[in-house]
This record gives sequence, structure tokens and C-alpha cells, in this order.
Amino acid sequence: MSRSMIHVLFAGTLVMFGCTRENQAASPTSPNNRYPACSSNSDCSAGTVCTTIGCCPGCHSDADCSSTETCTINPSGNFCSPKSMSSNPPAPTNTVASKTPTPNANNPVTHCKVDGDCVSGFLCNAGTCEQTCSDSTQCPAGATCTSGRCYNSGAPTCGSAGLATCGADYQCGTGRVCLSGGCHATCSSNSNCPNGQACVGGACQDATPATAQCTWDSDCGVAFRCVNAACHPLCSTDGQCGSGNFCDHGACRADYRPISS
Repeated sequence: MSRSMIHVLFAGTLVMFGCTRENQAASPTSPNNRYPACSSNSDCSAGTVCTTIGCCPGCHSDADCSSTETCTINPSGNFCSPKSMSSNPPAPTNTVASKTPTPNANNPVTHCKVDGDCVSGFLCNAGTCEQTCSDSTQCPAGATCTSGRCYNSGAPTCGSAGLATCGADYQCGTGRVCLSGGCHATCSSNSNCPNGQACVGGACQDATPATAQCTWDSDCGVAFRCVNAACHPLCSTDGQCGSGNFCDHGACRADYRPISS
């Protein structure tokens, strides 16, 4: 058989059957591989949230999502969803209902500084007395139980930043929403937000200023502390901090504590 005939036969084979490696690379990824089907958060792996399109990766901002996704702010847990969608998918109604306790306006929480401020069986979680947990089913959606406290899944368990203290908007009171386990003021601009926060997606969230105000406490002068590159007033009581803030370990910060359980 001549060399030219071999070339013709090989080319014909490619046309009939295709080239496996290139075809696999060109084949689009099935949406189900990225967002596995679910009916509740218990069907999803750690760090993901059940939505109407499946289990979506959790997030704090767009930076946590892929280039084709956006971070959707949702009371039951923020998640990455496709930018191509005309509207972002909500979490299934039954998921929210199963994780949201019945509102009880007559059950206000107790605010605290240390564990000793709370009654037996409760610990001071980020300024709020919360009942100790023994497993993650007792925590808000997207949180896990670690050493008796509920932490946002994947968050550090050192300090209070990763603690989950709310699971539904009603726990935060009028004008605030529960996001990533903490209460956040709603907003339309940065001017609506407490100390150290900016308006992101209609909710005030911790943000580093565009121009750093400080690196060390000494950069702020007396009576101020440097927190996330911003100068925060020192305090000894909540009343010294102004609306939307509270005295957190001696410095005024945005009040993320719930008002009811």
C-alpha cells in the first residue's frame, strides 16, 4: 500500500470516529458535575449550600467563585452561582424551613463578654450567649459544631471571626439580615454602614478601606485601635460607639450580634 493511501485512510478514520483527546477537551462540563442535585443542605458536602440548581460552593465575595460565577448573598448561606442566569437561584423552601427555628419575639438573647457571663450550658459566642452544641445539626445551615460552638464551615476556629451566631433574618431585627452566621445592616451606600464596613450587595460587610488608615495602633493616635487597616474608637461600653456598633473587646465595631434566638 502506498504512503498516500495510508494518509487517506488515517484521515478518514479521524472523520468517522473523531480524536478522543480533543473531543473530550471540547466537551462542555455538565452542570450537574458542578452543582450536584439536592433537596436540603444535608445532601451537600461541607462548604456547599443547597439551592434550586443544586449544591453550590459557599462564598464570602465574588473572589471566592470561578470566573463564570458570582457570589449570591442569601440568608441561608452565600453561594456561587452562574453569571449567565437571569436571576440567581434561591435555596429550596424546604431547606430554609428545616433549618430556621420558629420566631420567638419573647426569647431575647443575652449579650456577653466572656463565658462566665452566660448561664450553665451556654457559651459566649462572639458577644452572644449561645447554647453549646454537640453536633452540626444543632448549628445554622452552613456551620459546623467545634468544641461546643458553631463555626461557619471552613472558617478558622481561632478567635471569634468564624463563629455563627444567627441562622435567620428575624434573629437580627429590623433593618438587618443574617449573612454567613452574623447579623449585618442593610444598606444602599457605604454611608449607611457601621465602622469598618462597606455596602456590598445591599448588606454592610467588613471591608478594608481603599486607602489604609493604619498598620499599627500608634498610627491612629490615642483613643483609637487599628482594625483591618481602619482606625476604630476605643470604648468601655456599647453606648460610646454609636448606632449600629458595639464595644468589642475595647474597640467600637459593627454590631453583628443577634437580638433573639
